[in-house]
Amino acid sequence: MHTKQWLMAAHALNGTGGFENGDMLIRYPRETDDKYAKRKEVAYYVNHMHSACQRFIAHLSKQPPSRATKNKLMEAVIDNCDQRGNHINQFLQDFGVQAKARGCGLILVDMPRFTGDSTADQIAQRNTPYFVSIEPERVTDYAKDKFGAFEYVEFSDVLDINGKQKQVTRRYDRDGWRVFDGSDTYDKGEYTIGACPIVDFGENSGFPSLGSYYQIAGISKRIYNAQSELDEVLRGQTFSILTYQVPENMAAGFDAAAIGSTIGTQNMLVHHGIKPEFTAPDSAPAQTYKEYISSLEERINVISNNVDLGAQQQSGLALSLRFQNMNAELLNFARRLEDFERRLFDMVALWLDVTNDVAIRYPADFNLIDKALEIEVLQNMVSLNAPKSYIVEKMRQIISADLIGMDVGTESAIMSELEDVLHERTA
Repeated sequence: MHTKQWLMAAHALNGTGGFENGDMLIRYPRETDDKYAKRKEVAYYVNHMHSACQRFIAHLSKQPPSRATKNKLMEAVIDNCDQRGNHINQFLQDFGVQAKARGCGLILVDMPRFTGDSTADQIAQRNTPYFVSIEPERVTDYAKDKFGAFEYVEFSDVLDINGKQKQVTRRYDRDGWRVFDGSDTYDKGEYTIGACPIVDFGENSGFPSLGSYYQIAGISKRIYNAQSELDEVLRGQTFSILTYQVPENMAAGFDAAAIGSTIGTQNMLVHHGIKPEFTAPDSAPAQTYKEYISSLEERINVISNNVDLGAQQQSGLALSLRFQNMNAELLNFARRLEDFERRLFDMVALWLDVTNDVAIRYPADFNLIDKALEIEVLQNMVSLNAPKSYIVEKMRQIISADLIGMDVGTESAIMSELEDVLHERTA
């Protein structure tokens, strides 16, 4: 498994662990305990991982998936999938951010122990299956069958026992579940669904897997250290240094320590002979660090296909490639989420002992483009008297990208008006 990488990605995403307490800072050789502690205290973390993952899921969420079912209990799960009032769209957006950072994720489809006497009772009392997200780094053991379904999964958890928090292991298999620690069992239960109720999602394959964004965690650690090192340079070299030239015949009686310790804006410096001056440290080291940090941030932009920087900061070819790569990534992620969600509702259907009739459809074209660049291209083609059919299709592309998520009726009306406007202009 990739537990170490997942944990690092989780800390980078959530700003926890060493990014929170400063332990991610690498100690200098011969650095004193006091100086290292002070450097950790003033260190700050810029969360590039969360920005990249949130940006990706924001692009994905502009076109929410469609779902249809005739089963009232399935509708109840869609509207409140985690027993906390969250619609499945919101739940999967949060899950998607976490899964994008790590490259995979798991969801337990659980069921309350007691159900109502009727469908109305179940809905009213929220006695329906619900989803629980499980971070992959918590998994301690598992097994899969030849088709990729879990036979069992064990993962770490914290149990409140008489007001005290205790580390335990939870196990779910095809027959039931158990909460234990060594030989002690704290709780257990059985079910007859004939399957392990944990479903896995993977950006590139099933569990366990790594996505591309986990690399951002390592780069974030380097930026965190480089920023701290830059702070040290600025603190030590920003301010001008007082210089005092002492004539040779006065050197023996000159107390440099006494004068150096009293220099400040609140004191007066009395001197004889040559006037003291200030010398400014070289700014090159600080500038080198700034450029290095910028280069690391650009690596993150390349890994995450950041298309929000604008054409001014990127060449036309590089920007075009990023848009292509981002659209391809979004399509891959959407297809895998669609399959993942279908399997989640298969598990819900097993708990409810019904047929899964939930029809799920994720978008197949995200049409992410640089609208400013495309408008410029359109204007140039109009000036060259391009064919009307080309102009229409180009405008369709720009309008569709600008109004992502609009309903079919609105889109049809806008495109109809577009045809009329262009017909009038060319008549």
